[in-house]
Amino acid sequence: MSNGAIPFKEAKAIAHKLLKGKIVCGHSIKHDFDVLELNETDVPKEQIRDLIRFRKYQNASINGIAAHGAKSLKKLSGEFLGTKI
Repeated sequence: MSNGAIPFKEAKAIAHKLLKGKIVCGHSIKHDFDVLELNETDVPKEQIRDLIRFRKYQNASINGIAAHGAKSLKKLSGEFLGTKI
């Protein structure tokens, strides 16, 4: 039974082709790369801009206690775009 979707293998090949040689920006994209089986030969580290790696987008301290980790995409969209998701 077909639902109109292309097979995952084909979608993965298209994604590989689209991302090769490009600068890739995203939020916590390691998991996306894992699913697509992308590696450093497909997208070198120098071409990846992952928001969770930038200190500016990480949680600050709360009541003097350092909060660890990246801000959620939900929180970032609210701060920068004024949207609620």
